[in-house]
Amino acid sequence: MLRLRGLMGGYGRAAVLHGVDLDVPAGGVVALMGRNGMGKTTLLRTCMGLLPARRGEIRFKDRDITGMATHEIARQGLAYVPQGREIFDALTVEQNLRLGLIGLPGGRDAQVPDAVYDWFPILAERRRQIAGTLSGGQQQMLAIGRALARRPDMLLLDEPTEGIQPSIVHEIAETVARIAADAGLTVLVVEQNVDLVLTTARTIAFMDNGRIVEAAPAAAVAADGAILARHLSL
Repeated sequence: MLRLRGLMGGYGRAAVLHGVDLDVPAGGVVALMGRNGMGKTTLLRTCMGLLPARRGEIRFKDRDITGMATHEIARQGLAYVPQGREIFDALTVEQNLRLGLIGLPGGRDAQVPDAVYDWFPILAERRRQIAGTLSGGQQQMLAIGRALARRPDMLLLDEPTEGIQPSIVHEIAETVARIAADAGLTVLVVEQNVDLVLTTARTIAFMDNGRIVEAAPAAAVAADGAILARHLSL
């Protein structure tokens, strides 16, 4: 589904990605882990066209999307939930979800898929509520729901548990895993919460200094604490 080869990028003159090679298979859930400042968010932003790739290749569904504009990448079926959620606080839940439909066939008549409300029943209950009054966990569900409203083939998730109470973390982890299984959604998630990663991911890739330095099945990581300790300074 997503294939990166020799990907290089960064901010201004600062190089952050130093030749990333990564494969995310169709229907797979891959977690990207590593210490802060290793390039994980930069990698997602580069895949989404928010930062330019300086060298290398990004292939999505066997199409070269390197250098494409962000809106063009979204039309290919790649969706992104940024760190910090970035919902529209002054709009209702439903209005936020409908913003995810912009650019889809049907224009203003396009409807939020029922599946979004099935996956996140709290959004159905509070569809008329102002988004800024939701809890942090509910806002994260809204951000994910807005991305899923486009019925993407693949979802990029950046730190979905940041600032969320532990009881909600497990709920979000189980929901993401269920969506991936039920809808055949491919997911690449950047996350530091080990419980979420082991609940959702099939493969864990570890990033250090702008490169993927190790990848292993989630089951192997769960069985061998030394792998996490090696990359996360546990």
